[in-house]
Order: sequence, then C-alpha cells, then structure tokens
Amino acid sequence: MQSKKLADTAIDIDWQFLDRLVFEPGLVQDPPQLAWSWPLDGPAEDWIGTADMTRLVSPAVREVLDAHLGGADRIQWLDATVQMPDGSALPYFVMHFPDWHDDLYDEASTTWGPGGLPIRWVLSRAKLKDHRVFALPNLSKIVIVSGDVVDALKDAGLTGIAVTPARVA
Repeated sequence: MQSKKLADTAIDIDWQFLDRLVFEPGLVQDPPQLAWSWPLDGPAEDWIGTADMTRLVSPAVREVLDAHLGGADRIQWLDATVQMPDGSALPYFVMHFPDWHDDLYDEASTTWGPGGLPIRWVLSRAKLKDHRVFALPNLSKIVIVSGDVVDALKDAGLTGIAVTPARVA
C-alpha cells in the first residue's frame, strides 16, 4: 500500500533522520518534532504520502493497523502534525518499522540483483503466517498488509490509500 498525494515538510527536519526512518531498522529514541503541510484545499487524507518517503497516517489508520497486527509485526508510532492551508494543525503519526523482515521472500521466484537485493520480489506465502502489516527493507513508502487489513481500511472509509496486490508464491 502507498499513498497517492505528496506533502512537504512544514518545518526544518533533519533529512538524515527521515532517511533513517525509511531505510534503517531499530527503535527511534528522542525523535525531533515532525510536521508536514497538506498541499490541497479540503480535508487531509488519512494516508499521506510525503516527498521524503515518510509513512504519514491519521489516528484512524493507526487504530485499524494496531487492531490487525500479526504476531511478528511491530510498528513504532511517532507523533507528527499536518499543517493545513488555513493554519490549523492535525495530529498524525509517522509509521516506523523497527524490525526488518528480509527473510520473507520466495527464494525461487524472486529475482536478485548482483548486490544481493531483490529486483523483482515475490513473497513466500508460507513465511507470511505471522505477518499482516509490515515493510520490507529498501522499499521506501510501501507497506504490505494482508487482505483482511485492506478490507478493514476500506470498511473504515479511510482515504489516500492505493492498493496494489503483492506477488506471493
């Protein structure tokens, strides 16, 4: 899953910190203030894509995802705000995955690059049994969720979500 619209940072945020959120595992200690600006008139979407690839979601998205985590899934939620064009600020969360699961690929079906990274990845159905909401290393904004999580997000009427089926063998 990934968002369709992009928001820019509303304050000066350390770009190296934002890169670590997306490209490094581990719990975040003492995060800086995090804020983005919503670029459009009208309500902000629940799942907002950012120009810096940060996974930015509303409290409603957090509620659905927390209720559907698999036994091997863990999300660290970092407080954030979304600045609206009228000057108001809405509470949002940055979704950070402290645990990387680079062992979920179907080895036979995944195409691997010379550096050992997957070029065309395929997930192993057998390895997904304890996962329902997770991210894979180096896939930036993408969050992988099970079908029942997609249904729960749709049933909640949440906005800004683009769904593309993952390749699973």
